[in-house]
Parts: sequence; structure tokens; C-alpha cells
Amino acid sequence: MTNPYPYKLRISVVKFVQEGNTHRAAAERFDVSTTFVSSLMRRYRETGSVAPKRKPNFELFDKFVPNRKVGELTPEFRSAVDSARKHLDATYDGRGCWDLKVIAQRGSKDLRRVVLRAQNLKTDYTLALKINVDQDVNHKEFTALKEMHAETRDSVTPVFICEDNRFFLLEWVTGPELSNLVSGEDRSALLKRAGRWLADLQARTRGRPATLAAKIVTRLPHYFDDILGAEIARNLRARTTAIKLDEFSTAMIHGDYSVRNIFDSGDRLIVFDRKYDGYGPVVYDALFFLSQLEEQRDLAASNGEPWSGDADADRRDFFEGYGPMPIQDVAVFDILEDLVVAKRWHRRHQDYGETVLNRQMENCGLLTTDIVRKRPGRLVLKEDGATEWSHTPFWPN
Repeated sequence: MTNPYPYKLRISVVKFVQEGNTHRAAAERFDVSTTFVSSLMRRYRETGSVAPKRKPNFELFDKFVPNRKVGELTPEFRSAVDSARKHLDATYDGRGCWDLKVIAQRGSKDLRRVVLRAQNLKTDYTLALKINVDQDVNHKEFTALKEMHAETRDSVTPVFICEDNRFFLLEWVTGPELSNLVSGEDRSALLKRAGRWLADLQARTRGRPATLAAKIVTRLPHYFDDILGAEIARNLRARTTAIKLDEFSTAMIHGDYSVRNIFDSGDRLIVFDRKYDGYGPVVYDALFFLSQLEEQRDLAASNGEPWSGDADADRRDFFEGYGPMPIQDVAVFDILEDLVVAKRWHRRHQDYGETVLNRQMENCGLLTTDIVRKRPGRLVLKEDGATEWSHTPFWPN
């Protein structure tokens, strides 16, 4: 099966035809078949999308894969599992008593990562075994988790990584992920707890030198000019450029802080799968969490399973636990939220033709050239010490 034509070519073909050119002329101009042009234009008329028709390829984990057996993994993964089993036999009591089951995977045909439950049938001691096909990713993930665990015990405990970085072992946590709980009646309390967890981590690590600023505060790629429109893209790019990387508040960054990466163990929340190893804008994890949460809310609604309440109430609950942002950090929060939302919207639109994130884009003013007068709400600590739930846009000085 051939790869689909790139997004930029597809949108160029559509614009060329909309300018009055024939399908045959478009096919000759862009070196594609007339059948492709006709199918693309039909899809664009029917759905408003130029994305190819295809099924998602497990961009997120299959959380339960009970029929996947270790023997069905690729030789590369089986070899890493064998090495892990030897380590477990040599390190813990109960040689030959380890039961290893695949519980999650990333990638379908192109398997990139597997997670296994390693349970000692003799003692019932259980660990999580993670294997990325990229050994550098194993090292980075383990190092990032180790750094976070040194700051807070309310995070998954990294146990061991082998010398060649082929696999690593983590504490096994019993309890559901917040992603499976937030659609229910406990959402308000869970969001407050998630806000408090992040505030506690940042209180311990605030003010350390930024090592991730350039990675997080990235300019919008130029192909967004065709996707969002040149004026909107230029505006967001100019606002991003105006951020002074040496002036915003900093703290430890998780990088993927979301309801997908938090366990509820009952009396405490346990956070896992830290993406970045370093420090950056203190507001980043909060805006990332809220953006992903709203995406999950919108996906539930599109699947006919709407949540109670609304996104603004969710944000209020999170900020009740997290606390107010100093007013000087709000502009950075707004700009980075726009970047995160725009890039996530583009990935979904390009890969699956989905428009589920359009509401977030509209709320951030990213689908219009009009002046944005109201943004998604956030709790702001004003210069006089008062707090305010604000929808007012803030701009860099």
C-alpha cells in the first residue's frame, strides 16, 4: 500500500481547482492522476477535509491487549523480553516464576513500544516492563522519571534500566487512570487534585534555569500559512517571537501532563510517563493538561457520550487546586496554549480528517482574523494581590 500524498500537496490541488482550473490541468500541474484529483475534490466538498481516508494507527496505546502473547512480538522485542526475564530471575526470589504479559502497545504494524506486566507467581511481586524500539527513548524516559521521582514520591518509581538501554522496569501501580474517571461524577474533585499535584511539584522546582525553553517555545511552521491562513499564522508567529525566553517563570516540566498519565491509587495520585527531562515555562504543563482534557471532552461528545458541565467549569476546578497565575505569566500561557492547540488540531485534521478540535481553535481565536476579545478562562493573580477568573487576552510587552 502506497503512502498518501502529503497534506501540503493536497491543499494546493484543491486551491488550484477552486481557482477555475480543470481536474486534468491539476493532475498535470502536480503530477498526480485525474482520478486522485476527482476523489480529493469530492471528499473536500463532502467533508471539508483534504485528509486521506484511513484508520488511525494506534497513535495512543491500546490499553488492553489480552490476546497479545510475548511469542507474537517481533524478534527484536522478544530478545529484549528474554533479557528482562534473565534480570528478573537473577535479581528477585523465584527463578522461573515470572509471568510476563503484554498489556499495552504503541503502533499496530510498526510496533514501536510495548508494556508488559511482570508478575512473580511465587511472591506476587509485580513490576511494569517497558521496551521502546528506540533505545535512546528508553534511556530518556527512565532518566526523566528518575529526576521527577527525586522531587515527588507521588510519581511512578523507576526501578532498573539495563546497561544497553534495551528495557527498563518500573513500579507497578494499582488503580485506574484519570482518563477513565473524568467522564463521571467525580471529575470536579479529580481535577482539583490534579491541579494540586502539579502546583506541589512546581513549588519544589520553581526558579531553576530553563533548559527546555527553546524546545517548548517553538515558532509555528510556515506550512501553517496554508492551513490557518497567512494572517492568522503570522499573528501567532509574531506573538511567539515576542516571548523573551529569559524572563518567564520556570519549573520542572513533565511535557505530557494529562489525565492519560495519572493513576488514582485512592489516597493519592501517581504520575507517570514524563516526556521531558528538564525545566521550562512554569505554565506549560497546566495549559497542556487543560487542552488535552478539553479534547477528551469534545471526543466524548462527538461519540454521543457527552459529559456533564462544560469546559470552563473544568478549567475552574483545575485552577482551584492549582492556584492563580501571576499576571506576568498569563501572556506566555495564552501563546503556548494557542501553539499546543493549533499543532494538535493540525495532526488530527491531517491524519484523520477530524474537526473535533475546531471548538478549541475557535475559542482561542485561531480560525478567524477578527480581534480576539475573549479567551478560555484562567485564574489570574493581579498586581494588587487580588485573584480574578479572567477571559481577557493578554499580550507580550
